[in-house]
Amino acid sequence: YAGRNSRLDEIQAAVLQVKLRHLEEDNAHRQAMAAYYYEHLNHPCLHLPRRLPDAENVYHLFPVFLQTKAQRDSLQAYLTAHGVQTLIHYPIPPHLQECYAKAPWNDYAAVAATAHSAAQPSQLPLTEHLADTELSLPISPVMSIQDAQIVVELINHWH
Repeated sequence: YAGRNSRLDEIQAAVLQVKLRHLEEDNAHRQAMAAYYYEHLNHPCLHLPRRLPDAENVYHLFPVFLQTKAQRDSLQAYLTAHGVQTLIHYPIPPHLQECYAKAPWNDYAAVAATAHSAAQPSQLPLTEHLADTELSLPISPVMSIQDAQIVVELINHWH
């Protein structure tokens, strides 16, 4: 088993101690930004995250899903061209990650070396589809409602 020492040094701990004082406020702000997205995003190719009635999400990320990888890549390029930063979480599914290729418990090790190869049949098609179609929209405690409006306007008017 490969381990890691993930303890914070004193400077990181001091910064986080200050940030923790604002955690509830930051979470509430991200929730407000997410609520704006839910209310105003209405592009037919876009699938928003499902909300569960008894769960509270703090929206560390706001992943949306397109119907195809081509659509995801097109929307990402369009938003980037208009100054909106997006991210893909996570472009390579865990079972196809190189670090798991030789893991004795990985039943999919044989496909890891040929990830997303047309010649290799998909072993976990839903997982691979989600990895190919996910796009994380900007969301943060410092994001303004005007920033969210710009994102929504661009997406809703994307071809």
